[in-house]
Amino acid sequence: MDSSKPNLIFITFDSGRADHMGFMGYRKPTTPFLDSLAKKGTYFKNAFSTGPGSSVSFTGIFTSTYPLDYGGYSYIDKPRVLLSEALKEAGYRTIGVHSSPYLSSYFGYDRGWDEFRYATYFGSKLKKTIPQNTMSPGLRKGTVKSRVLKRSALTYRWLKNYLPPLALIFKIIEKVFLFIRKILKDIVEFKPAFYIAAEINEEVRKLLPSQPEKPLFLWIHYLDAHVPYALFAKKQDRLWLKIQYYLADSLAYLFGDSPFFNRLFIPLYIRLYDASLRYVDDHIQQLLEYLDSLGINDKNSIFVFCADHGEAFLEHGGFGHSQMLFNVNIRVPLIFYGPRYLPPSQAIERPVSLIDISPTILNLAGASQPESYKGRNLFSNEEREVVSQASECEGDLTGAVFTGITIIRDGYKLTHWKNKHSLFALDDIEEKNNLYEESKEIVKNLDLRIRDYEPKGFQSQLSQT
Repeated sequence: MDSSKPNLIFITFDSGRADHMGFMGYRKPTTPFLDSLAKKGTYFKNAFSTGPGSSVSFTGIFTSTYPLDYGGYSYIDKPRVLLSEALKEAGYRTIGVHSSPYLSSYFGYDRGWDEFRYATYFGSKLKKTIPQNTMSPGLRKGTVKSRVLKRSALTYRWLKNYLPPLALIFKIIEKVFLFIRKILKDIVEFKPAFYIAAEINEEVRKLLPSQPEKPLFLWIHYLDAHVPYALFAKKQDRLWLKIQYYLADSLAYLFGDSPFFNRLFIPLYIRLYDASLRYVDDHIQQLLEYLDSLGINDKNSIFVFCADHGEAFLEHGGFGHSQMLFNVNIRVPLIFYGPRYLPPSQAIERPVSLIDISPTILNLAGASQPESYKGRNLFSNEEREVVSQASECEGDLTGAVFTGITIIRDGYKLTHWKNKHSLFALDDIEEKNNLYEESKEIVKNLDLRIRDYEPKGFQSQLSQT
């Protein structure tokens, strides 16, 4: 193995909002292992995703472009260049393991990997692994299920605009029908929505060579903090945790888009969400212990940890990872750890974007950066404006509509989202004091910059500002 190049271990996890991490100030013990690495390495107190969902965020993470560049994110293709492609060209052995359909070959994420493992239960009655292009019919273009879902959504939107009382009746009937269908399917053949962290780690063990001949780039993505929260409880003996899991899964399914009712169950969701983060943290520790047993450790490796986006619990009206641009949706944890290659014990305050991760990793690997990349090396100490985009689309990622944009610069965060506008001081983490009406000069200056990042060629739901 080329000892001059570090192994690169990139661990991402879904739906991890920054303010639920111990090293970011959370009081509950959700991330003790990541806390220990953050204290020894470099972590960024104000890191933001390029959008409030996996598809829009990973576009920024893996291709260092904005999600609505190049016609959108329905399929990741040239001129975008994946980090895996750039590192393979630089001589790395590239291995990726995850369980997210939106990061599968179907959406273009399989390029540049020596081993690419999309672990899924869809399509297999025996719950065994299946071909990489298989996924839920609702996420595939042209299937009966995807067409039904689209028509149902269009019907609801039309009714909501023109006959609101009928829209409510339509939504209730649809919810009841889908909930009964879900229960029957779970009874007949339960298919987990994703592989839990223990199963992802087992897939890594199957793929990793015991003695890598090349420097290794390993990417792992954990989904456990995604709904349904505490899916791992199904495989444990803790009865009370299982009961809470089933209860939360049912309630979120029924009332997830109804804040009036869903607000009653937020403490339950948060309790299970925090338990899911702790489960991920425990399995990150187990994975790193296994890597160390193979000789892949902090003496010859750089470790990068981040979440793709946050998770909202109705703080600003949204639930889950709704397509909004508040801190709970897009502010995420980001840690770099590698004592041999990086300065120790840094907590960086300046705002940064996940669009900067791939350029930084390539710089640390001594690899060239593709021309299409828009990010910068995080360790250059260069101030930059941070931008996130919001959009809405169909389940198969087609028909994207531009719904919002935020820019962070000069200590402020300006957001335009549909017909709403806000300006928050960056240190107003909970975003309680909207300065938009009283700080017109700041808004004007930021508006001059935000226009450069508004996408072209998309239907827009933004009101004129």
